[in-house]
Amino acid sequence: MENILPFAALGLLALACPLMMVAMGVGAWVIARARGQTKDLSMGCMPMSGHGEQPARSEESGLREQVERLQQEVQALKSQTKAQPGANGAEDAAVAPTAEEHRV
Repeated sequence: MENILPFAALGLLALACPLMMVAMGVGAWVIARARGQTKDLSMGCMPMSGHGEQPARSEESGLREQVERLQQEVQALKSQTKAQPGANGAEDAAVAPTAEEHRV
């Protein structure tokens, strides 16, 4: 019995971290069930097929709508700048290098 005790202590020490992780997971599950939560408690590190597809699709459609809206705003701004050539013409001439500057 005395010969097994050091090996058992060493084994428990090696398993301390995994056992604590399991204990914390079980504790979180028990607390969530006690509060009445029924949703999946995973963090999404390893998604399973069939789970989590709906929120991703809604986020994707929301992003597509935002891109379309931003493209429409860009087109509107482009049409406004084309309608007002005098306002940008003076700035463009001051910024753009002349042909003589390119030769130097």
